[in-house]
Parts: sequence; structure tokens; C-alpha cells
Amino acid sequence: MTAPKTDPIDLSLPIWRDDPKQLQTALLEQVADGICVKADLPRPADTLTVQLILAARRAAEDASKPFVVVEPSEAFRDGLQTLGIHDDILG
Repeated sequence: MTAPKTDPIDLSLPIWRDDPKQLQTALLEQVADGICVKADLPRPADTLTVQLILAARRAAEDASKPFVVVEPSEAFRDGLQTLGIHDDILG
């Protein structure tokens, strides 16, 4: 599968924490071209953000489009591991 044709959605931006609906919209807007998420967070992502990312990954897969997480921090990886969905999101 080819790489997404979109710029990464940077999860470290405060807008996504402050307004998760905007994150949902941004993720869904990328499905047609593939989704790229930049996850170099200094702490684990909150549960709602993780749920939105997982739903976006599934939407991309259903559309046969790429889904990529770039620069996942150790905190992001550890948070996914704690939730038991590390492989579901990072593959």
C-alpha cells in the first residue's frame, strides 16, 4: 500500500485536546487520500483521542487506503500498550 498523500495530523497540537470533534473531522477528511498521524507526544494520548485514531485506522482500511503513524513517542506507545491496542494502531 502506498503512503498517504496528506500532511500528518500532529497530535501534539492543543486544538485536538481542546476540541476532539475537530480531530474526528480532520481524520475523516483524510480517509480518501490515506491518513497520517504524527504521535510524538510527551505523554500518552487520552482515551478519546486513541478511540478516534483507532476508528480512523479502521475507516482507512475499509476504504483500502493507507494509515500511518509517524514518530510515535515512547509515551504514546506505552499508552497504547496499557490500553491493549498497541498492535491495533501501530500494526
